[in-house]
Amino acid sequence: MTAAERKRHADRERQRALRAKRRAAGVCPRCGGPLPAGAGRCAACLAAAARQMASWRRRNGERGCCPRCGGPLEDRRWKRCADCRAKSLAVELARLARLRDR
Repeated sequence: MTAAERKRHADRERQRALRAKRRAAGVCPRCGGPLPAGAGRCAACLAAAARQMASWRRRNGERGCCPRCGGPLEDRRWKRCADCRAKSLAVELARLARLRDR
């Protein structure tokens, strides 16, 4: 293991320990702010993560990649790749089957 890899590993371990300590203290593991009851992160961190994900999906769509998984689009007529479309269809069919069986 090179020195850079050891440093990166140590940094990850330090961050992991800090997040565990914050979770145990009942504060947001990302920023250390107050945590609403039953939530995993504070509202500000959730909003930041949502903005970041929306930006990532928008950039992938502009580059011709699947906005869901980042894979290449075989056919530009579709917004998502064939694998993601197949997975979505399977989930939707399972949901409809559950509704029908009620």
